[in-house]
Amino acid sequence: AQEKGITLAENAIDDVLTVALFPQPGLKFLENRHNPAAFEPVPQAEAAQPVAKAEKPAASGVYTVEVEGKAFVVKVSDGGD
Repeated sequence: AQEKGITLAENAIDDVLTVALFPQPGLKFLENRHNPAAFEPVPQAEAAQPVAKAEKPAASGVYTVEVEGKAFVVKVSDGGD
């Protein structure tokens, strides 16, 4: 670590595990720990887009539906209750 100028964390086991689990990106992280320019920029929250209102449901009507081979005539009406 000292040969490459890497400063280890107070709890060195964290850095050891980082490199053991992720050899290439872990080493890059340790080498550039204090250099934010070496990493992706922090994602910025985008402004929330207003939710479009749901379209008005289809008009009421009489329909024939088939369930398990049997035809049923059903009446659909506006309501919501």
